Amino acid sequence: MDMDNMLAGGAVGQFPLEQWFYEMPVCTRWWTTATVITSVLVQCQVITPFQLFYSTRAVFIKNQYWRVLTTFLYFGPLSLDLLFHVFFLQRYSRLLEESSGRSPAHFSWLLVYATSVLLYRRTRFAE
Repeated sequence: MDMDNMLAGGAVGQFPLEQWFYEMPVCTRWWTTATVITSVLVQCQVITPFQLFYSTRAVFIKNQYWRVLTTFLYFGPLSLDLLFHVFFLQRYSRLLEESSGRSPAHFSWLLVYATSVLLYRRTRFAE
């Protein structure tokens, strides 16, 4: 079996997973990559899940500002559940980003707005 048969239907020199990854829009690619890296770091016990979750007290009193972003990146340790989360995150994020136009700025602003609203609601209405 030669290499051309293995790569049938794909770009020359790329394996199917690599082709799938580079075909993703920019924001979706970064979000998917950050999600997988975060889960790998938790699985390897470099960081704990408790360092990632959003806490108003931790962010504003203890100045742990990374929690604002990492709360949207961690879906659990490496498992089949994570695989499904990443699949659906990538699928629907890709559809939204591709339908928002050529510029990734539109989708980036959507993400900033959505995360800001969620964090505001969490801060405002949590007791």
